Order: sequence, then structure tokens, then C-alpha cells
Amino acid sequence: MIEHMEPDESTPEKPLPEWVLLEYFHMLQQVGIVGGKQQQDIQTGRHEEEGGTGSSTTKMQDNHAGGHSSSSSSQVFFSHLSHATCGALRDEINQRAGSVVGGGLLPSPIANILPAAPSSSPIAVERLGRCVCTGLSILELLKTVGVPLSEVCLLDPKATEELSPGDGMRFEWFLFGGILGDDPPRDRTAELRLCGFPSRHLGPIQMTTDTALAVTKKIVQDGHSLHTLPWALHPELVFGPREQVQMPFRYLAHPDGTPVMPDGMKELIRKDLDRAFEF
Repeated sequence: MIEHMEPDESTPEKPLPEWVLLEYFHMLQQVGIVGGKQQQDIQTGRHEEEGGTGSSTTKMQDNHAGGHSSSSSSQVFFSHLSHATCGALRDEINQRAGSVVGGGLLPSPIANILPAAPSSSPIAVERLGRCVCTGLSILELLKTVGVPLSEVCLLDPKATEELSPGDGMRFEWFLFGGILGDDPPRDRTAELRLCGFPSRHLGPIQMTTDTALAVTKKIVQDGHSLHTLPWALHPELVFGPREQVQMPFRYLAHPDGTPVMPDGMKELIRKDLDRAFEF
């Protein structure tokens, strides 16, 4: 599950920043809900089984039975959205997913909206679809789908325990808070920490939220550890002889050492860099 924590943009027709849309869509690609970009080219020194991860919350299904989840069982929830961002995110995801599959048409929408009104009785998560956008807060959402806090692992930089493959057996849901991509860190996780979730960390170095989701998948589903994954630490993006920027995060790395980033993110960074030099 992703507890959305970014403020709306001041432009009503586009309330979500483009970088947020790129990261959120990349999450769906990372877990196999949307095609077009698989992480099979990330070398980790061992064979990886097919399949994606589950939710943002990310739901890791079938782990209680001792097996790996498949991408077909993955669900991603984006919670705590404003009315404007909820509809905008759903529409953007479905539009971009249509572009990926070609022709711009999907057999059925990938993203759906769960109304921001707590249900009087739990709703079966299987009925909600692969990607759910809602204005419900994380606690309201968990009550609505009947999930106890003990089954949800909060990814928290200040947790005392590192995420390990065994956590895929203990937890079915993993909670990210739009909280792992700030530089310097603003500890927005503190708001979620107060809720009492069990927690794990992904090491001391900041990473973007979509990277955190992909790393979680590789640990709890594919059996890797933080130390066996290939990293691009503070990579430098070079756009020209005098155009480069060093990213303040760490990313998963492709075999050639370049960082795994959402499609379009480098272009967006270059555009922002060019804008910074306009007078």
C-alpha cells in the first residue's frame, strides 16, 4: 500500500506532479500489473522466478502457504488521495497502461476507485481489482478490507530490523508512505509509525519509493537480501558535456551499472535541470 503524502499541485487540471505519476506507474510495472518493463535484466547472481510483488500496500499473496506470489495475485493500493488526485491517478494509470499494451484500449480498467467512505462490513480485497485508488486513510482502508495491523509491514528507515526473505512468510501486506524519496529525509514515516505497524528497514541509504517497492519484492518473494542485489549508488546522469546531475539516492542497477528508473524520468530530470538555468 502507498499512503500518498504529496500535496496537490496548484493546477486543478493536473493535481499530481509528473514525477509522482512516473513513479506510481513504474510500481505497477515492477510488480507485473502493467507490462512493458520487466526487471529480468537486473542481475542478482541467482535465478529469479517469474512473478511480481503485491501491494503498495503491496499485497504478497500465497506467502503464508510458503510459496512465491505470482504477478496475477498482486494488488497495489494508493490511499489517502484527495478527491482530485484519486480520479486523476486512476485515469492516468489506465491511459498509460493502454499506451503500453498498444492501441490505447484495455479490455478492462487496471485502476479502480474505492469510495472514500468506510464500509460497515469488510470488503473482500479480491473484488477490488489489481490497482485501487482511494481517499481513505491507511487505517480506514485496512478496516474496510478487514486486514489487521499485524499483517502489514511498514517500510521504515528507523526500524531496528532489516527486511529479510522470511518476512515474506510473516506479512501479507507491505506499506510504503511516499516516504523514501526525500533528500534530505523529512521522516514523514513518523505519521505512520505512530499507528503501531510492525516495521522493517531497507538499509541506511535513501531510495525512491518505486525502488523500495522493487527491492521489497526481490527480498520477500525472490529470496534475495539487500547485500546480494546490484546497486547504483548516487548515480550521475550525464546529458551532455556540461549537463550532468548526481542523484542523491541509490537505485537497483542494470547489468551495465545504470540505474533502474521509470521510463521518462531522465527526460523529466533534464527538463528540470534546463529550467533551473533559465533566467
